Amino acid sequence: MLDNHLSSPHTIEMRLNTLGIKLHKNMQLVIVRPNTHSTAHSLDILVKELHLLLPQSMYVVYKNSVVLLLNQESLFYPDNAIYKRIKCFLHANAFTMGVSNPFSDISKLQIHYKQAIKAAEIGNNRLGIKSGAIYFKDISFLYLLEISNKTEENLHFCHPDISFLIEYDELHHTELSHTLMVFLFNGQNTAKTSNLLNIHKNTLLYRINKIKKILNTSLENGDDLFSYQLSFKILNYNSLQ
Repeated sequence: MLDNHLSSPHTIEMRLNTLGIKLHKNMQLVIVRPNTHSTAHSLDILVKELHLLLPQSMYVVYKNSVVLLLNQESLFYPDNAIYKRIKCFLHANAFTMGVSNPFSDISKLQIHYKQAIKAAEIGNNRLGIKSGAIYFKDISFLYLLEISNKTEENLHFCHPDISFLIEYDELHHTELSHTLMVFLFNGQNTAKTSNLLNIHKNTLLYRINKIKKILNTSLENGDDLFSYQLSFKILNYNSLQ
């Protein structure tokens, strides 16, 4: 199924029934890759440990990685008890785990296998994550930019206000563009933003008001706010190139 040789839902269902396997509506595909210093022996240990930690999963060693189908009632998210059990194991052994979006149609397995691979790849290569779980939902936008793979053309989608604000910062030695990015990425929460920027709340409000004046915006227009965040994500992605 990972090679897409078996994609008929009816055929798959018959095979599963023959094996006595019942699928839940909440499934996720997970790929765990050993670190660069791992051997075939450590891969065997990895399989055994994962089977103990995730006893309800089905797994296979495929292309020097362990691929697991999480077949359970609850989804594998950070607030989930299953995640908390495996988190320490991943960090202790410097393993990365790519996690697909949830799905309920087993015939879509290969699509979600690719999601898990891409999550692990982008997490490792782009974001520098060396251990822990990386969710496809969290890197899907980076994957979208990777598909285009044209850094200069990506810049065409940046809102001119953001380009102007960056130029203003360079000219006046300010940090307004970074302040706006953190502010927007944190839901315009002033307390959280001021804490992350390590500045007083009044300083943050002063900067935000200055940004509004410079850009002649209220920071209330949904389309503008989306475009601003899109611009920052593109710029952040390009900086990883």
